[in-house]
Amino acid sequence: MMETKYDWSEAPKEVQFIAQDSNGDIFGFDVPPVPMTYGKWLPANEYLHFFGNKPRRTISDWELSLEQRPVEKN
Repeated sequence: MMETKYDWSEAPKEVQFIAQDSNGDIFGFDVPPVPMTYGKWLPANEYLHFFGNKPRRTISDWELSLEQRPVEKN
């Protein structure tokens, strides 16, 4: 099984991307979000899912935290 940054089993089916802000908050998006210079990811549309701020591990470089939902192989 492929190593991922996030636990995708908890993500609603609409969530195709997950990213962590510089303050530790984790959000899910249905389209790729836009990184802002002040340490936040902004949705490119109206959809946003808040996962909380208790990640399995903190990601120090938030700009590298974006991950696309892995493709499930059957």
